Amino acid sequence: MQNPALFVVQDRPSGLIADLLKRLERAALDIELFLSRRRNLLLLLCTLSYAYVTCHRASRKLFWFDELFTVHISGLPSPRLIWNALIGGADYNPPLLYMLTWLSQALLGTGHVATRLPAIVGFWVFCLCLFRFVAIRSTVLAGFISLAFPLITPAYWYAYEARSHGAVLGFCGLALISWQAAASKTRRRWGPTLVLFASLACALATHSYAFLLFVPFVAGELVRSIVERRIDWAVWAALCVSGLAVMISVPLLLSYRSHFGSGELLPASTITLLRTYEWLLAPATGLFVALMTLICAVHGVRRESGALQPQPGIAAHGSETYGFEWSESAVLVAFLTIPFFSFLSARLLGAPMVGRYSLAVVAGLACLIGMIASKRTLIGLVILFLLSIQVAGEFWSFVRETTIIEPSSQYTLSTSIDAFTERYRRISSVDEKLPIVLLDALDAPTFFYYAPPDIAPRFVYLKNEGTQFDLESIYQPLVPCCKASFPTSTLGQILASSNSFLAYSTAQALRRINELTQSGATVSVKLLADGYGLFLVTYPSNSPRHDSDTVKNDQQSTVTR
Repeated sequence: MQNPALFVVQDRPSGLIADLLKRLERAALDIELFLSRRRNLLLLLCTLSYAYVTCHRASRKLFWFDELFTVHISGLPSPRLIWNALIGGADYNPPLLYMLTWLSQALLGTGHVATRLPAIVGFWVFCLCLFRFVAIRSTVLAGFISLAFPLITPAYWYAYEARSHGAVLGFCGLALISWQAAASKTRRRWGPTLVLFASLACALATHSYAFLLFVPFVAGELVRSIVERRIDWAVWAALCVSGLAVMISVPLLLSYRSHFGSGELLPASTITLLRTYEWLLAPATGLFVALMTLICAVHGVRRESGALQPQPGIAAHGSETYGFEWSESAVLVAFLTIPFFSFLSARLLGAPMVGRYSLAVVAGLACLIGMIASKRTLIGLVILFLLSIQVAGEFWSFVRETTIIEPSSQYTLSTSIDAFTERYRRISSVDEKLPIVLLDALDAPTFFYYAPPDIAPRFVYLKNEGTQFDLESIYQPLVPCCKASFPTSTLGQILASSNSFLAYSTAQALRRINELTQSGATVSVKLLADGYGLFLVTYPSNSPRHDSDTVKNDQQSTVTR
């Protein structure tokens, strides 16, 4: 016969853990009650914190390759000229982004923050809408988790990027809560329905790939029609009529295909699709693991102690039901399929496929994680704490560093204008006579934009004749319409005036130094620094590159900047 005391000794630890868990859960409910009662004040504090952190990031990050399209086009004096530039191939996004940026610059000037203001505001509107969508069906805690989740994903980069993605996310959030309101109300539905129409139409007028936002709303409305056994003609009309705004993108797509052909630039592939999901989900992997671990741990303790009663937390004020409707769940799940529909669309239309076109996936993830985590208040608070720590840690890392990694291309960008100015000074001090040839296509536009007037005439970009899509072909439409300065030359043109030149290269473009060596040049290092180098390149006087026919052909292909 076994000793009964043995069982007492074995059960005591689990009993202590269960008792500690109950105490923690009671404390968690008190904290959640505070969140619920002070939610408006806390949302205001979150808004102020977001504004400070994001505007600080926006003020430091230098404009780079993609953003400079927005900078130059939005700098045109009138909306009519902006549209003419877009039709002429200066960029391939619909005009609303440039109109919003033009208005922001007219009110606040042409600084980094003013130019990025549409993205800054749009992204936070998106986060607040996620809070509303989740909190009205669950708890305030769930709402705060959903609000904070996008801040740890690659989507947050586009909160301070002078491109259309932050604004599109804002319109996506407005469409989400207006669709929820229109589907829930039986009277006075014209307001939410009108906002749904306007949000989706504005999204389509901001980015060509915003038609992907229709996937979750159509899916949700189909499920609602089946569950309720009726068709909501008002909502369907809003979806269909707003979809007509896609016609704005038709001439831009035709212009794109005339410049780059069909599906040749950034073509869609299965690998690209998988990498899109990996890119969007990888930064939140630690949070996913923590959530699953907490759920399993709490469930295990509860099961061992014989207490499995759920503690759903405190429902949000004004919540009619606890938990998503079937149609709302369908919308959130359909958000997760957007990369797949992006892949299909790119294949059918011959358009490029880029991961950032599928950022709306974050809406589905944020809402589902918020709801799941808040099923137990204690777990939800831990997840919210981890989110806050990760957001704070990333901001602290940004403050300490002078560079930042662009998430889709992994390109290194400067976040210090002083460090960039020092780079110009060091380069110009090497030799005051020789031209300075830039080799990095992504870095060159930024280099031209911030170059001091005394050294700017010495810079020229060396056209990469071995590639079809180079700086010249991509930026050439900006020159006549926006007066952009991107001096570009071939190697033959440079050697026609001098056997030697200085070559500036970032770490990403060092392969081009090897190409110069292989073409017969003697290359010596003049300056090496963190992330870039300056080289003296010398060709013999009898180099084939000096052939007059070659120089003549090169001159005919020159783009005057």
